[in-house]
Amino acid sequence: MRPVKNSFITFHLLLACNLSLGLMLAVLILLFTWPVLSSVCAQPLASKVGLRILRSDANGVEFEFTPQNWQETNVTFGDTTFVRFDFLESVSYAPPGYPDLPMKVIPIGIPPGAEVDLQIISTKYEEISGLLPIPVPTIQPTSDVPHELYRIDSLVYTQEEPVPSAFVELESPSWMGELQVVRVKIYPVQFFPAKKILWKYQYFRILVRFKVIPSQLRFRRLTPDVPVEVQSFYQDVVINGSVANQWLQSPKAKLVKPWRFF
Repeated sequence: MRPVKNSFITFHLLLACNLSLGLMLAVLILLFTWPVLSSVCAQPLASKVGLRILRSDANGVEFEFTPQNWQETNVTFGDTTFVRFDFLESVSYAPPGYPDLPMKVIPIGIPPGAEVDLQIISTKYEEISGLLPIPVPTIQPTSDVPHELYRIDSLVYTQEEPVPSAFVELESPSWMGELQVVRVKIYPVQFFPAKKILWKYQYFRILVRFKVIPSQLRFRRLTPDVPVEVQSFYQDVVINGSVANQWLQSPKAKLVKPWRFF
């Protein structure tokens, strides 16, 4: 019976060791993959409200954007009346004192290492005078509840250049988890401080083109085996998810030099 008892003890010791190693391995995997997971999960989903995709393929994306549910709210401070502009699912990131103008962010998946350019095909806007956009407030700490102080930046509200300087911006490419992306920022309200007028855009038609130049790529990633769950996730992160899935890159994929035929 002693050999049986020893075998029983040995089995449980081996089982405990395997469980410990498995737990340690899971912790290590979480530690190494957490930066990738956190960067992906922190990204907002690509809302398609007001968005219409006209073309999406390996060469680029052409789309229309029409801001939905416009709202203009009058806010009076002292002797000055401001207007707060807003539309459905808009955001704003201006510094305190600057005009608080709504913005739409559109993420697009691109081929790894591709050059990207943007073309504004057409727009529609109306010119509005006599309205002053509300400034971004400064948060004043108090003993109870933080207080919002609305104070304009006098230099910005009298300058010749419009705010923002461009009503459509294309950010530089960056990695978002397993996918390289660019973000298109659209500002449907543009303020001309010196003239005290606003341009309010109702419609945008934009083309974003991709161009891959192998000679400018120092490395490329091996074709990964990306799980279906990950592919499904990216369908909602970028507006061209069905096409961009082919460009997903595994974090564990090795970097190799590109093939050269001459």
